[in-house]
Amino acid sequence: MILYEDISVLKNKYCLYTSEMLSKISNPREDIKIKVRHGLVMSDQVANATIKSGLFNQSYVASASIDGLLHDIGRFEQYLLSGTLKDYDSIKYTGCLDHGKFGKVILKRNDKELLKHFLPDTRIYDDILLEVIGEHTTITNPDYQLPLDTLLHLFQNYSLEEILRSSNQVLKNQLIALKLLILREQDSLEILEQVAEELWHPAIGSEDKYHINDITWDLFTNFAYLDMKSLKEQGLWTCNSGFLLRYSLLLRNINFVGTIKSIIDNHLIDEVYEKQIHNVTNEEGIIVPNSDPKLPLAYEYIKLAINNLIATSPDGIIITDKSKQLALQKTLKEFNN
Repeated sequence: MILYEDISVLKNKYCLYTSEMLSKISNPREDIKIKVRHGLVMSDQVANATIKSGLFNQSYVASASIDGLLHDIGRFEQYLLSGTLKDYDSIKYTGCLDHGKFGKVILKRNDKELLKHFLPDTRIYDDILLEVIGEHTTITNPDYQLPLDTLLHLFQNYSLEEILRSSNQVLKNQLIALKLLILREQDSLEILEQVAEELWHPAIGSEDKYHINDITWDLFTNFAYLDMKSLKEQGLWTCNSGFLLRYSLLLRNINFVGTIKSIIDNHLIDEVYEKQIHNVTNEEGIIVPNSDPKLPLAYEYIKLAINNLIATSPDGIIITDKSKQLALQKTLKEFNN
């Protein structure tokens, strides 16, 4: 079974589609232009992560590339309709809670017209792909919230085709869960890389509204979810909360030791911190001193957490829920001492 004979052809279709969407937008900002690059980079990154994990057979690689390329396809129409990439501001235009679920909607629309445009030759992957795209932002289906160590049998016992042709829905749900783990991890990593390359700039704010508050700090240091919408509604969101958010996403989504080693090898912790400490601007766009006392602490905490995630990995390859909890406990203890 070949999902797509030549991924470069699919990438060309993606580029033509995104170019057409951007042509409909008056003066598109840089953030939506970067999303075109994001899809192309993620196509390669998710496929490479699948290969480098050492746990997958070759049949999964093409589907991983498709997942990465199309995961944010809803972003372009979202922006066209609302003028923003902020899910909580665009819901009244898209009718969806987030861009992933909106992407699923537009791919299914008119008897899967857009999906068939991208993948014309086979429908065998449709259901899996649609679920991966729809759930990648926020996983709402508990059947997909499974730890990596419970999914290892998929690589060992099944080819992708065997799962797709199976009538076993539990097996398919496990495949979706696996794909979401990989996609979300690489998505979080790519955001850090964009910041490091200055393609995507840290959040800005007024001079007196960028300090991290205690509630946000406690969530971050417990590897918990930082819900931007909820924090904004409570008046707790600040400029430097974005720095914590980027790493809280990674700490929650990370599943492979290889990804952590990439972060270390590419000096992403240092580079993203340097961008945050030197790029806070006030409402007039003037750079101001970033004197938030919690920001250097967050930097030190992240370095500890990253190293402890490696140290607690049971086999040096994957990070389990249990080892992540051990890393959290170890990090809190070392940090507080």
